[in-house]
Amino acid sequence: MRAELEIALSHPHLADWPTVVKAALEDTERLQELTTDLLLLARLDADALDKQDTVDLTAVVQREVSRRAMVTLEADDNVLVPGRRAQLSRLLGNLLDNAERHAGTEVMVRLRGGSSATLEVIDDGPGIPEADRERVFDRFTRLDEARTRAAGGAGLGLAIARRIATRHHGTLEATDAEGFRGIRFLATIPTGIPQPRKATVVAQQRVRRRVAVPQRLDHPDTRPHPRTTPGSRAGTGLGSHLRSPAFRIPVASAGWRYPCTATG
Repeated sequence: MRAELEIALSHPHLADWPTVVKAALEDTERLQELTTDLLLLARLDADALDKQDTVDLTAVVQREVSRRAMVTLEADDNVLVPGRRAQLSRLLGNLLDNAERHAGTEVMVRLRGGSSATLEVIDDGPGIPEADRERVFDRFTRLDEARTRAAGGAGLGLAIARRIATRHHGTLEATDAEGFRGIRFLATIPTGIPQPRKATVVAQQRVRRRVAVPQRLDHPDTRPHPRTTPGSRAGTGLGSHLRSPAFRIPVASAGWRYPCTATG
């Protein structure tokens, strides 16, 4: 863009100004889209998904598909997921943008409910080689056949879509498209946010440790020591005093606490 403007300014009488301005405007729009995508990725990386709503994913899909000319929809009714509506709409929008860019004649969208909502976007385009199906989710990745200005953006659309899916505790992957010769993008979004089991177990263990353990004086280890009988080799001093039946000597035992009492 800068080179085109500099040339036009150097030779203003030769420049086709409407064409120059149109090209500059298109480049400016692309830069704006790139900046917006980078800011969105930064927010997705930094923010936690704390504030969530119950999103009617069926309504989100229907609205997004209604804006497209070559898309066929098969969807279950009332598929509800926890999350953010705008982000889920962006996830589907990015997948549809990619599908329409590479499709031959048809794009299919399928939505199914259950313990996890499954969202499929399938196109009949040239597909993606199996070796590149994970790489396409990397940021700024564009495959060789797509490296033209007319083919789309900067390679952030699929990266954003996967980041949104993972923030909603879901997944996004590229697989073979059954019945199509293109590619299928499959997103799964849980209909309920899972609770971390490890944290729950630790909390339960802490509660157990705070519960008072009852003291038992009839435990075998708390029985009085036998009295010293005549003729026995009883000691004198502190040792014999501690062997007195007036004392109950605590014996170490896991999980028990024994009192030590003295009389006299």
